[in-house]
Amino acid sequence: MFDISLGWSIVIIGILTIAYTLFGGMKAVIWNDCLQLLVYMLGGVLIAVVIAGRMPEGWNSIVEFGRETERFKVLDFSFDWSNPYTFWAGLIGGIFLTLGTHGVDQMLVQRYLAARSRKHASAALVTSGFVVCIQFAFFLFLGVALAAYYSLPKFSGIDTSGMAGDRVLATFIVEELPAGVGLIGLILAGVFAAAMSTLSSSLNSSATVVVNDFIKSGDDSSQHLLRQSRTWTAIFGVIQMAIAMAASGVTRSVVNEVLGIAGMTVGLLLGLFTLARINPACRQRGAIAGLAAASLILIAVKFILPGIGISIAWPWYALIGAAATILFASLAHLVLPSN
Repeated sequence: MFDISLGWSIVIIGILTIAYTLFGGMKAVIWNDCLQLLVYMLGGVLIAVVIAGRMPEGWNSIVEFGRETERFKVLDFSFDWSNPYTFWAGLIGGIFLTLGTHGVDQMLVQRYLAARSRKHASAALVTSGFVVCIQFAFFLFLGVALAAYYSLPKFSGIDTSGMAGDRVLATFIVEELPAGVGLIGLILAGVFAAAMSTLSSSLNSSATVVVNDFIKSGDDSSQHLLRQSRTWTAIFGVIQMAIAMAASGVTRSVVNEVLGIAGMTVGLLLGLFTLARINPACRQRGAIAGLAAASLILIAVKFILPGIGISIAWPWYALIGAAATILFASLAHLVLPSN
């Protein structure tokens, strides 16, 4: 829209998000997340309506295209470890990934702690499952609609095969939506909202962990802790902007990479939390040894095994990480001295 580089876009969005997270805290994060959800869902609905209005037979054209190209195939019962979208990867791997993201990840746990009661937190957690399912289904349908739109005869002379899937929506927004009516701005706001809501939550949760686990002591004043929290919010914001810039040229699929990273990290955390429940005798030294060993295994699974022809999809990372952490921590507890 402004014809500026991706790097400057990251910096601008990052600074704005850091600002409201830094000064508003958890309350600002939650309320902004609510508003951002509404904005980007509305933007998605408007895009779908525009696409349907331009198709020869409206919604029927999109549905027929999805059927003919088998894009509506939901269940794949094949046992392919390299395919992240099989039934078994979703059922088994997805269980452990969700246990990690919704059970031990501070980004979600902080929301439970902000609820009025345990009952309210449980209700929010259950409701979110249905909302996320609907959200994913809708945007997957929107992806089918975009594919149907770019299959129209007017695009027959344009090669879209090399376009990264993550760029198709942005390209449609800027080049195909009617200008001058505010629609492009609203939908771009929806795209920014999705990015900012994730960023603000991670900044707040990361700063909270550092302050509570590494800085806070019995005689700290509330003002001191507030200053520390704001400082670390800004620090993590800068770190995440740098990572975003570095990663922008590495991947062609943001969704797969983000979920892969989540599977690796929350799997390790899930393993530690589970270890504390099933083997409380295991002390810090054993837990750290298990965490280190599991990290090396996940690095091998992600970067080394594909080089020798063995590919394991990201839904299995959380299960592998959790199991390896528990196993090697328990073994380390048996062989390492207790003191």
